[in-house]
Amino acid sequence: MKIRKVITLFLVFGLYQDLFLKNKQHLSCSATYKFPDGTKYGVAHHDVDRAGVILVVPTGIQSRKQFEKYGVIVGHDKNLKSWMIGQAGKMDSCDCSSAVTASRELLEETGGFFKMSAANIAKLPYIYAGNKQMFLYLSKDLRLLSLIKDAVKKVQGNMHIDKSYQEIDDVEVVTLKNLLDLANKIDQGLIQKGQYYVTTVSGKKIQLDTWYTQIFAHSYDHDRLKYGTKILEALVA
Repeated sequence: MKIRKVITLFLVFGLYQDLFLKNKQHLSCSATYKFPDGTKYGVAHHDVDRAGVILVVPTGIQSRKQFEKYGVIVGHDKNLKSWMIGQAGKMDSCDCSSAVTASRELLEETGGFFKMSAANIAKLPYIYAGNKQMFLYLSKDLRLLSLIKDAVKKVQGNMHIDKSYQEIDDVEVVTLKNLLDLANKIDQGLIQKGQYYVTTVSGKKIQLDTWYTQIFAHSYDHDRLKYGTKILEALVA
């Protein structure tokens, strides 16, 4: 009798893990963002395992073209020795939505500088591909890059600050034009993985991480470039 109870409890606990614990890390919010023409963009994705925020900021370039006037902040991960698009990371088992993950990663990867609640992040437009969900936030503040750069450099080597806040040790801006030029080449299969080089606004040639760059383009999934371009156009319109 006792053995049956133990087995029953074991099965119930296993079912609880399957239904609530394991699935928790694959939940995502259902964004309700709409394009300027009123078209709804945003559905629930239940296979997200990585999430984050891409900060779109002014480049300071005098141009009539929006994709030159705005760019994305990329961060240098000192552990991976690579530049990453957006502030993102893997969902924890305790995260109830991808917006929660994105909120935490945004704070950590800006050296504790940029704080945004999961509730506000959930309202942002996003790009989804390859089990990754990247929310897009547009800032008109020309100082944002320098403020984040100062913040990530300030926390380096500080024993009183968690190491998760010290992973990013530098930030730069890549224009949307340069990013999408690279994405077009990836879409056409003209560039191999690990060869994603791009020039920043400051003139630095950097190598972008494959994992997150491919959210914008993949030679086997042409919809990524199409939707990524569309949502960026709507964002900076």
